[in-house]
Amino acid sequence: MVLKIKDYLRQLVKEITNIEDKKIFLEAKDENQYLTPDWVSILTASASSEKSLQMDMIDEETNILYRKQYGIEQPILLSLASKENSNIDKWVYEILQKIAHKIELNNQIVLIDVKNIDYSDTESSIRNIYVATIKMLFSYGVYSETKLTNEFSEIKVTI
Repeated sequence: MVLKIKDYLRQLVKEITNIEDKKIFLEAKDENQYLTPDWVSILTASASSEKSLQMDMIDEETNILYRKQYGIEQPILLSLASKENSNIDKWVYEILQKIAHKIELNNQIVLIDVKNIDYSDTESSIRNIYVATIKMLFSYGVYSETKLTNEFSEIKVTI
């Protein structure tokens, strides 16, 4: 799923920035790769697993529908670099305008939440590069289990 998410972001970034494919990095590269702007990197951070439990009464005879779902919350760091600070400002604004907050990948709904944006407010006198990083959280399910029972005692919830 991570590759599909990165591809979605790559397409979005290409549309907005017109940066060529060879300057859109989907994995960490040598420092030399990052010396010549304009470039974009789309990198993952450590993902977490989320479990949710839900119980619903179906009828008055205590039939209970029990759902257990597991999902992944995958942080993605989208970094943009340019020689012009105005490019960074424009690109970040357009990405925030155009990014969908819900997409479908592999026949599955993926929710997107922009968490924060970091700007480099200082120009490097040596490298002459401005950088902004957008941290996003992509959430999607990986497993779901449903059980219908008429005895509450059959349901054991462990936390």
